[in-house]
Amino acid sequence: MKYTETCKGVTLVELCTVLAIMAIITLSAVSFAPSIIQKHRADSVTRELLHLFNLARTEAITSGSIVTLCPTNKTGNCSGDWKNNPISVFIDPDNSRSVTNTETVIKLVAPPSTGALKSTPKKRGYFQFGALGSSRGTPGNLTYSPKTNDPTFARKIIISFSGRARLASVKKQ
Repeated sequence: MKYTETCKGVTLVELCTVLAIMAIITLSAVSFAPSIIQKHRADSVTRELLHLFNLARTEAITSGSIVTLCPTNKTGNCSGDWKNNPISVFIDPDNSRSVTNTETVIKLVAPPSTGALKSTPKKRGYFQFGALGSSRGTPGNLTYSPKTNDPTFARKIIISFSGRARLASVKKQ
């Protein structure tokens, strides 16, 4: 009986073919990565903001008092500058729209580092919830826009008269 040894390797052509296929797959995956990252970043920012709105509404119902959600400046007043100031949720029994010694800050969050927030109506830089959880004043919305200004990744939180917050996508214009 004759014993023959079989080849136990790959040819150079086979190796180059596999490397070329791997390179193509890697390049296609890398080209999609930035858009996936932007989508997840936009989703993360809006979900955190949605959580703040739900927290403010729940706290208003629980405490039986007015709760304000707004960007606050260094003096503790609602500033309306959603891009640069931290966002505060606080109990506001005197409806002053400012954090004083008598108000309790429930949560303080830094503004999004990647993108901008804009509230509508523009003259209103704050949102308030009454003791029954309803929106005080007019309803409004808060829109997140990424730094790239790509409307695909823009998100909107809409606050209804009843105080319920919901997510909506921003339509391309």
